[in-house]
Amino acid sequence: MNSQRLKQTLMLALILIGSIGLCRAQEAKVIKRLDEHSFEVEIGGQRFKAVDNVLLNEQSRSFDKLTAERDAARKEAAALDETFADEKKKLNDKVEQLTQQRDSARRDLQDARVFSAQQKQLLDQEAALRKESQQFVPHGGGGFADKFLAFFDKPAVQAGFKIALPLAQTFRQFSMQCR
Repeated sequence: MNSQRLKQTLMLALILIGSIGLCRAQEAKVIKRLDEHSFEVEIGGQRFKAVDNVLLNEQSRSFDKLTAERDAARKEAAALDETFADEKKKLNDKVEQLTQQRDSARRDLQDARVFSAQQKQLLDQEAALRKESQQFVPHGGGGFADKFLAFFDKPAVQAGFKIALPLAQTFRQFSMQCR
């Protein structure tokens, strides 16, 4: 058993001696400690930053968690974008409808103003004609005939004529049909 062990040890020594020529060993030197999990090292004349594996794992887990939160936030933002797009479309439709109603109301108001102006003009013309018609009957210097004519110029008497004459004609027609 010893000879076999000796053979294995010699074999291992030969492998190590042979690999020395193949491998180029480099000197690694810690230049300074940056914080509790990282160091600045120099290997083969070049400077590197070495970080503790525990810190890397912790940062990797934190990164994965933040990535998952970001993806969830993106999905939520997409859902909100759809909701806002629907709401925006509804509001734009409502604004369009209200704009049409406003324009219609403006046109109606303009038409009402034109109609009102026409009616006012007709009223003014009627008042002018009434005043002019009263001037056709000459009134003299205050005698009985002038007072008699002035009496018939009063609006109440004119209204009486407008009501009394048609009533008299209706009564006459009715009385003739009843005979």
